[in-house]
Amino acid sequence: MSKRTYFDKDMNNGRIYNLGTPVGLTTKQAVDTNSTAANVKWVGAKGDGATNDTAAIQYAIDNRDYVYIPKGTYLVSGLNLRSGVKLFGEGAASILKANTDTAKVINVYSAGSVITDVQVCDLRINGGGQTTDKFTGIKRAYGVYISNAQNVKIERLIIEKCGVMHPTTVINDVNHGGYGILAESRNGEIRNIRISSCTITDIAGGGMQMGDGILVNAFNNDLSIVPHNVVVENCHVERVGRHCYSVGGENPQSLSRNVYMSNLYGKNAALCGIDFEEGIQCVLDGFKFENCGNYTYYYDMAAITEYGAQYHLSSAIAMGNLCEGTVIRNGFISNCNYGLTFGGASNTLYDTIRIENSTQSDMALRLARMGDNTILYNVKCMTPDKVVTPFYSSTVTSGLLIDSCYFANGANIAGVQNAKFEQCFFAKPLTMSGQFDTKFVTINSCTFTGVRGINFSNTTYAEDITISNCKFKGNTEHGIYLSWNSVIRTKIVNNEFADITGGTAGAAIYHANADSQDAIDTIVLNRFQNCKNGIYLYQGGRNTNISGNRFRQIENWCIDTDVISSINGMLGCKIIDNYADATCVNGLRITAGGNGEKSFDYCTITDNDFQRVTGTAYSISAGNINGYYLPDRKQYFNYQTGNFYALGFLDPHRLVELDFTLDGVLQVPNNTDVPYPIGTKIDAVLVSETKGSIEGAAGVTLRLPPNKSANFLGKNARVSFVKKGTNEWYVSGDLKPPTYKCAAITDSTGTLKDIPEFQFTAKAGKEYKVDIFVMYQTDMSTTGVKLGVFMSSGTGSVIGYMNGSVSSSAAASALSIPIRVIGASNTAGSFLLTTGVNAVNTPHYLIGSIVITCATDGVVKFQMCTEVSGSVATINAGSRIFVNEV
Repeated sequence: MSKRTYFDKDMNNGRIYNLGTPVGLTTKQAVDTNSTAANVKWVGAKGDGATNDTAAIQYAIDNRDYVYIPKGTYLVSGLNLRSGVKLFGEGAASILKANTDTAKVINVYSAGSVITDVQVCDLRINGGGQTTDKFTGIKRAYGVYISNAQNVKIERLIIEKCGVMHPTTVINDVNHGGYGILAESRNGEIRNIRISSCTITDIAGGGMQMGDGILVNAFNNDLSIVPHNVVVENCHVERVGRHCYSVGGENPQSLSRNVYMSNLYGKNAALCGIDFEEGIQCVLDGFKFENCGNYTYYYDMAAITEYGAQYHLSSAIAMGNLCEGTVIRNGFISNCNYGLTFGGASNTLYDTIRIENSTQSDMALRLARMGDNTILYNVKCMTPDKVVTPFYSSTVTSGLLIDSCYFANGANIAGVQNAKFEQCFFAKPLTMSGQFDTKFVTINSCTFTGVRGINFSNTTYAEDITISNCKFKGNTEHGIYLSWNSVIRTKIVNNEFADITGGTAGAAIYHANADSQDAIDTIVLNRFQNCKNGIYLYQGGRNTNISGNRFRQIENWCIDTDVISSINGMLGCKIIDNYADATCVNGLRITAGGNGEKSFDYCTITDNDFQRVTGTAYSISAGNINGYYLPDRKQYFNYQTGNFYALGFLDPHRLVELDFTLDGVLQVPNNTDVPYPIGTKIDAVLVSETKGSIEGAAGVTLRLPPNKSANFLGKNARVSFVKKGTNEWYVSGDLKPPTYKCAAITDSTGTLKDIPEFQFTAKAGKEYKVDIFVMYQTDMSTTGVKLGVFMSSGTGSVIGYMNGSVSSSAAASALSIPIRVIGASNTAGSFLLTTGVNAVNTPHYLIGSIVITCATDGVVKFQMCTEVSGSVATINAGSRIFVNEV
């Protein structure tokens, strides 16, 4: 007898329809030992809804691999499946109905061995509960129970009416409520379980333990015994007393692992659409949950003390504290008490989820904190007038990323660190409530359209917040509002503010008071258009950089620091390179208040352009004594008179003109006084006829070009300064050559000696023009002085003309000689020899100009001695040479 007589080729996939009894076979013949299949009616099952068919069906299960349940209603107290059995029927017309309390209608569990290779499909399971009302009927029924099993397929089942409600105490459900499908490793590992295309309805429970549609549980005392590779797909669960779906486990027992769920529908759950109580590396891909946490048929959660309206397990999706690596994506949530509720689960991804019409909130933190490395991508929170409040983490590095999300009613950050908001849309404010530490949060490329875009209302400081590349549109009060004592080191960079036209104090950026903190670090490169005010720093600010901002259509002030009454007012700020066009009314205002000039100091205000405004370009209070003030970029020159000027902080932006009334000094300041950045360049021009010299303040080193002095060459000479190090500057330009003036030097030996002051460094290939003015005298009328030109190393030549006074007549000589290296023989031609003089011990003069050409690097030195040993020859003090590179 071939089984092909009974089953078509799709039998292993569970689709068996219109089988019937084969012709010529009796019921007894159907269970012949040569057969591998059984129709349960062949072994005595009636299916009449009145007879207890448990024994007959169990007999078929125990003796045949393929057990067919034809149409009918079969009362059972529980069917125990063994390894290798396939149980199937004709869909909704093949009904297995529980007839006793605690029935496990389909039981895939044996305490003695692992059950493998089981398939149950195309059946309807009725738990026998809720017959006339929710309190009446079979108690604690399970549609399907799986434990200590592998390779199990549960497909196309309809499961209904499992469990009843406790008549007086709702939460006392452990002996009353039911389950649709429970697959757990409590009694042994489950692995490779597939639950597919099942419809589960009317599962009673009080929410404490019972009432789940499909529950995948761990809960083994051996932490290594967990659910592995459980798949739940294409299922529909509706009207349950706890959760439509749940993944369970709890410390110190084991947690579920590798549970994959897809294309799930859940509706009318007293608590959750799905509760990730605890699980590792679980996935939910494709879902729709409706009216979860709001369904009151079994009980009104809000009226139960143990739950309440804000119970964390009253949401479409609830997350526990121990979950790790969960992925939830591609879903729709509507009309639930909460959309998403968060716990401490780590490394969780929420991807492409739309939430609408939530009763409490679309998202909320209902356990201790949000888990580390939580990612929300493309989550749309569409419920109006319900602020989302999940953003709190007590860890130093939360790793929170909110990317491409939409918030119809804004969001609240209670306290997170190292978090990012990227490309999100906020129809109402993003509020930093700041009951806890909020640090290192980046808000980038987001859009804000609420009354306030970002609202800092912290009770503790929010530190190091960066707001960049965002758009603030149509905010009726402020784009960014920072309350008193709310922030430290906030950066506001490259944002757009448009159509912010609030009341009198309305401003795109509004800060109430900095107190003694550096509240705002940076407001740079922002664009403001059609705003009541641009930047309004009430009570001033400390060490704030306001630079590179652009303003259009500003009704009042582009930048306003008003009513500074704190001693910690406008101090150490930089207002640089801001611009307003002709559509703006007023430019920059700084108003010192009760503390006067003490409230406004150490500020740099330069290179701005507010000249085009229709009203007041600048309104600057007295003060800023220790600051730098050149408000408009049109002031290109810094004109200085007197006899001394120290370069200031603003001088890199303009040309310093020195009109000294007497010989004057230009000083380069120490970095402590003026901390120019490395690479700063400053130009200065001497416009007077008087002399101008250059000096470094104490500790400053000036690097001059070879054979140049720290002196302006003359009128209209221009000198450049470039900062090389902290207190080190290069100086170049129109500088005077150095003047070498010697002290008196005398010789009576006839051996050449250095004139210490007459020497300079020469470079190969360079030519140097040396002008010589020497006063000399001897004690004998018949002797003269030798004046030699030598190099300490290297070679070269000298050519020129010398004119010396001898007696009362002048003698001139032309020179064209090689330069001798010191130490070579003092042959003629290496030096100029004067003749005897008259009168003795009276100054005579040697004047000339020579050009020295250097073949190699070296030091050019001048030496002297008497012409005749024993005669005393002297070069007098004040003699000098002038060296200039040709």
